[in-house]
Amino acid sequence: MSRLILFLIGVFTIVSCNSQTPAKSTATMNSVDYIYQKNIQDSVLATGWYFIEKESMGFERQLEKTEEIYFLNPRPIAVVSNFKKVALKKNRYNDFYLSISLDEAGTQSWAAATLKATGGKLGFMLNNRLLYVPHINSQITQGITTINSSSYTKEEYEELERLIEK
Repeated sequence: MSRLILFLIGVFTIVSCNSQTPAKSTATMNSVDYIYQKNIQDSVLATGWYFIEKESMGFERQLEKTEEIYFLNPRPIAVVSNFKKVALKKNRYNDFYLSISLDEAGTQSWAAATLKATGGKLGFMLNNRLLYVPHINSQITQGITTINSSSYTKEEYEELERLIEK
Protein backbone atom coordinates (compact mmCIF):
# COMPACT_ATOMS: atom_id res chain seq x y z
CA MET A 1 0.00 0.00 0.00
CA SER A 2 2.77 2.47 0.89
CA ARG A 3 4.49 1.72 -2.46
CA LEU A 4 1.27 2.63 -4.25
CA ILE A 5 1.04 5.92 -2.36
CA LEU A 6 4.70 6.77 -3.15
CA PHE A 7 4.08 5.88 -6.80
CA LEU A 8 1.01 8.14 -6.95
CA ILE A 9 2.94 11.00 -5.30
CA GLY A 10 5.69 10.56 -7.89
CA VAL A 11 3.19 10.64 -10.77
CA PHE A 12 1.47 13.69 -9.30
CA THR A 13 4.83 15.49 -8.97
CA ILE A 14 5.74 14.75 -12.60
CA VAL A 15 2.35 15.91 -13.84
CA SER A 16 2.58 19.10 -11.73
CA CYS A 17 6.02 19.93 -13.11
CA ASN A 18 4.91 19.28 -16.69
CA SER A 19 1.88 21.50 -16.28
CA GLN A 20 4.22 24.44 -15.65
CA THR A 21 6.05 24.03 -18.97
CA PRO A 22 3.84 26.48 -20.96
CA ALA A 23 4.81 29.35 -18.65
CA LYS A 24 8.46 28.57 -19.29
CA SER A 25 7.79 28.46 -23.03
CA THR A 26 6.22 31.93 -22.86
CA ALA A 27 9.32 33.26 -21.10
CA THR A 28 11.48 31.63 -23.76
CA MET A 29 9.40 33.24 -26.50
CA ASN A 30 10.15 36.67 -24.98
CA SER A 31 13.87 36.02 -24.53
CA VAL A 32 16.48 37.98 -26.44
CA ASP A 33 17.68 34.77 -28.14
CA TYR A 34 14.19 33.90 -29.37
CA ILE A 35 13.64 37.45 -30.64
CA TYR A 36 17.04 37.41 -32.33
CA GLN A 37 16.09 34.24 -34.24
CA LYS A 38 12.75 35.78 -35.18
CA ASN A 39 14.45 39.03 -36.30
CA ILE A 40 16.78 37.04 -38.57
CA GLN A 41 13.95 34.91 -39.94
CA ASP A 42 11.53 37.78 -40.63
CA SER A 43 14.01 40.64 -41.29
CA VAL A 44 11.83 42.66 -38.93
CA LEU A 45 13.40 44.15 -35.81
CA ALA A 46 11.31 43.77 -32.66
CA THR A 47 10.83 46.64 -30.23
CA GLY A 48 13.97 47.20 -28.19
CA TRP A 49 17.54 48.48 -28.14
CA TYR A 50 20.19 47.43 -30.69
CA PHE A 51 23.86 48.02 -31.46
CA ILE A 52 24.59 50.27 -34.43
CA GLU A 53 26.98 48.48 -36.79
CA LYS A 54 29.47 49.66 -39.36
CA GLU A 55 28.18 50.53 -42.80
CA SER A 56 26.47 47.73 -44.74
CA MET A 57 26.60 45.29 -41.81
CA GLY A 58 23.36 44.47 -40.05
CA PHE A 59 19.83 45.55 -40.94
CA GLU A 60 19.55 48.88 -42.72
CA ARG A 61 17.03 51.33 -41.26
CA GLN A 62 16.33 55.02 -41.74
CA LEU A 63 16.03 57.09 -38.58
CA GLU A 64 12.45 58.32 -38.42
CA LYS A 65 11.95 62.00 -39.30
CA THR A 66 15.46 62.23 -40.85
CA GLU A 67 17.40 61.11 -43.90
CA GLU A 68 19.99 59.32 -41.73
CA ILE A 69 20.64 55.64 -42.46
CA TYR A 70 21.97 53.20 -39.85
CA PHE A 71 22.79 49.52 -39.78
CA LEU A 72 21.58 47.61 -36.73
CA ASN A 73 22.82 44.32 -35.36
CA PRO A 74 19.72 42.06 -35.30
CA ARG A 75 20.59 40.71 -31.83
CA PRO A 76 18.68 42.93 -29.38
CA ILE A 77 20.25 44.30 -26.22
CA ALA A 78 16.98 44.70 -24.29
CA VAL A 79 13.42 44.06 -25.48
CA VAL A 80 9.90 44.82 -24.28
CA SER A 81 9.89 41.82 -21.94
CA ASN A 82 12.82 43.55 -20.14
CA PHE A 83 10.84 46.79 -19.70
CA LYS A 84 9.34 47.01 -16.20
CA LYS A 85 7.83 50.45 -16.63
CA VAL A 86 7.49 53.02 -19.41
CA ALA A 87 6.56 56.55 -18.34
CA LEU A 88 6.13 59.89 -20.05
CA LYS A 89 8.10 62.54 -18.17
CA LYS A 90 9.10 66.18 -18.50
CA ASN A 91 12.61 67.52 -17.88
CA ARG A 92 13.54 70.82 -16.22
CA TYR A 93 13.30 72.58 -19.61
CA ASN A 94 9.69 71.32 -20.02
CA ASP A 95 10.71 68.91 -22.81
CA PHE A 96 8.92 65.56 -22.83
CA TYR A 97 10.67 62.20 -22.97
CA LEU A 98 10.03 58.53 -22.25
CA SER A 99 11.71 56.86 -19.29
CA ILE A 100 12.07 53.08 -19.44
CA SER A 101 12.90 51.05 -16.32
CA LEU A 102 14.54 47.71 -17.03
CA ASP A 103 14.30 44.40 -15.19
CA GLU A 104 17.43 42.74 -13.78
CA ALA A 105 18.40 40.97 -17.03
CA GLY A 106 17.75 44.13 -19.05
CA THR A 107 19.79 46.21 -16.58
CA GLN A 108 22.76 43.85 -16.92
CA SER A 109 22.52 43.81 -20.73
CA TRP A 110 22.11 47.59 -20.86
CA ALA A 111 25.14 48.17 -18.62
CA ALA A 112 27.31 45.87 -20.77
CA ALA A 113 26.00 47.42 -24.01
CA THR A 114 26.49 51.02 -22.92
CA LEU A 115 30.03 50.18 -21.78
CA LYS A 116 30.79 48.57 -25.16
CA ALA A 117 29.12 51.41 -27.10
CA THR A 118 30.74 54.28 -25.16
CA GLY A 119 31.78 56.87 -27.74
CA GLY A 120 29.38 55.32 -30.26
CA LYS A 121 25.64 54.95 -30.74
CA LEU A 122 22.79 52.57 -29.97
CA GLY A 123 19.42 52.44 -31.69
CA PHE A 124 15.88 52.09 -30.37
CA MET A 125 13.39 50.26 -32.58
CA LEU A 126 9.62 50.29 -32.18
CA ASN A 127 7.61 48.00 -34.44
CA ASN A 128 10.45 47.87 -36.99
CA ARG A 129 10.83 51.68 -37.02
CA LEU A 130 14.11 53.26 -35.94
CA LEU A 131 13.03 56.03 -33.56
CA TYR A 132 16.09 57.11 -31.66
CA VAL A 133 19.89 56.86 -32.04
CA PRO A 134 21.61 58.46 -29.05
CA HIS A 135 25.34 58.94 -28.66
CA ILE A 136 26.55 56.95 -25.65
CA ASN A 137 28.87 58.98 -23.41
CA SER A 138 29.44 56.42 -20.65
CA GLN A 139 28.23 53.18 -19.15
CA ILE A 140 24.72 53.28 -17.66
CA THR A 141 24.28 50.88 -14.75
CA GLN A 142 21.07 52.06 -13.04
CA GLY A 143 18.66 50.14 -15.30
CA ILE A 144 16.98 53.25 -16.69
CA THR A 145 17.02 54.28 -20.32
CA THR A 146 15.29 57.15 -22.07
CA ILE A 147 14.00 58.23 -25.44
CA ASN A 148 14.45 61.97 -25.45
CA SER A 149 14.54 63.18 -29.02
CA SER A 150 13.38 66.72 -29.71
CA SER A 151 11.74 65.33 -32.86
CA TYR A 152 8.64 64.18 -30.96
CA THR A 153 5.73 66.12 -29.50
CA LYS A 154 3.98 65.27 -26.24
CA GLU A 155 1.18 63.60 -28.22
CA GLU A 156 3.65 61.53 -30.23
CA TYR A 157 5.42 60.46 -27.04
CA GLU A 158 2.05 59.42 -25.57
CA GLU A 159 1.42 57.30 -28.68
CA LEU A 160 4.90 55.76 -28.46
CA GLU A 161 4.31 54.93 -24.79
CA ARG A 162 1.01 53.27 -25.68
CA LEU A 163 2.64 51.23 -28.48
CA ILE A 164 5.52 50.09 -26.26
CA GLU A 165 3.15 49.00 -23.48
CA LYS A 166 0.99 46.93 -25.85
